[in-house]
Amino acid sequence: MSEAAYTDIDALRASEVKSAARSTLAHLAHSMRQPREDTDAFRAGRALHCAVLRPADFVAEFVTAPRCDRRTKEGKAQYDAVFSAAGGRDVLDEVTSRVNDGMAVSIAQHPSASAALAMCSIREQVFLGEIAGVAAKCRVDALSTDGTILVDVKTSMSASPRAFARSCVEFGYALQFAFYRAILRQNGYAVDDCMIVAVEKSSPYLVACYRLPEETLDRAHAVVVRVVGEIERARETGVWPGYSDGVVDINLPPWAFTDEQEIAS
Repeated sequence: MSEAAYTDIDALRASEVKSAARSTLAHLAHSMRQPREDTDAFRAGRALHCAVLRPADFVAEFVTAPRCDRRTKEGKAQYDAVFSAAGGRDVLDEVTSRVNDGMAVSIAQHPSASAALAMCSIREQVFLGEIAGVAAKCRVDALSTDGTILVDVKTSMSASPRAFARSCVEFGYALQFAFYRAILRQNGYAVDDCMIVAVEKSSPYLVACYRLPEETLDRAHAVVVRVVGEIERARETGVWPGYSDGVVDINLPPWAFTDEQEIAS
């Protein structure tokens, strides 16, 4: 399913829940009013997922432009020629293409990542369901044939356990998996193993595999249900609240101060 067709489905998506949980409903309302731009980052993400999850389709969907200086007349003409001949395929610059190739190879060579993906015959599939009575949709990266293992491919500046744990919090990965799991279970898939294949975005493109424990997913599910309810109430009332209207005390953690930075009495 194309991104445009997926967007046209009138249902809540995990990214909207993550946005509301991370910021405010006012931020979500603003983002929902903006057209979804197809950026270089989105194209790079699609290219990596295609290379990893559907490699046979890569040539039909992507083309790489040769290295050229688009600031010059000759370079711009060279790039425009590739773009014109792309025939609807996404055009990647040479650097992006090389990085994506490196990440895809590293994932293929990682024992746990390649083994998990080998069990997943369902790739980039759309599923529909509901969360707390609200229509919801998701497009999973990879799902095992028996429906028990859900795998998602993520890029990261660092795939180390400490750094990636921070990424999970910052980008709401647990909320995303809880959202997906709820929809998949409604479609008859008894998902009980949620795994992230994390690959670093710079050479040597190291890979790490992480599993989200059941307890974490259950707690995330409670947050998802709460946030979905808040979004639905905002839709019904037309009120999308931001921050507090009042004055709020803000408490700084102890590590915010050193001996030299103590607040004078």
